[in-house]
Amino acid sequence: MKKSSEIITFVKASKYAALLFFFFFQFSSSFGQEAPEIVWDKTFGGSGLDTLPHIQQTSDGGYIIAGFSDSDDGDISDGNNGVYDYWIVKLDDLGNKVWDKTYGGSSVDYPESIQQTSDGGYIVAGRTWSNDGD
Repeated sequence: MKKSSEIITFVKASKYAALLFFFFFQFSSSFGQEAPEIVWDKTFGGSGLDTLPHIQQTSDGGYIIAGFSDSDDGDISDGNNGVYDYWIVKLDDLGNKVWDKTYGGSSVDYPESIQQTSDGGYIVAGRTWSNDGD
């Protein structure tokens, strides 16, 4: 199958079973003629409300994803500091979680964008209503 484009989408489930689904599709050059081939799909999240709407492919072929979480379980490795915390997730090119990190204080914190920097790090911008935490 000749690849002409790659699309990543996510779907947020209900707040009672908040899981994130990532689907990685490859479309043939005859777009609209065939159903897309799912190359990989992964589910990330915990028992709370978790979203990861900001995604960027990284220089290593993986992905960096930013969103917020209020879960203390599931795929959230370092827990929650308050209401909603920034949740940053690094995936490899096959969608496997490499690492994740939450940042925030005792109130609402959520990112609005994430970018890879020229030195290979990441910069995140967003909003906070916290005056404590990290």
